[in-house]
Amino acid sequence: MTNAPLFRDPIHDGAADPVVVWNLEEHAWWMIYTSRRATTPGPGVAWVHGSRLGIASSYDGGLTWLYRGTVTGLEIEPGH
Repeated sequence: MTNAPLFRDPIHDGAADPVVVWNLEEHAWWMIYTSRRATTPGPGVAWVHGSRLGIASSYDGGLTWLYRGTVTGLEIEPGH
């Protein structure tokens, strides 16, 4: 039995909405998730808006995850 949570975002501790895909080139599971800023103070739901997409990978079937950073190249307008 694995203790929860299975992954905690090391930057904002707000990993949510994960999607897990098999990376054929690396032979590993990759997780893309909403990197919500759970530790950021602000009015209303400011901690959600403008969140980057985080990436983590697992080479052992999801038992451990390695933080890989955030997705880049999605900026189509100034700001978040």
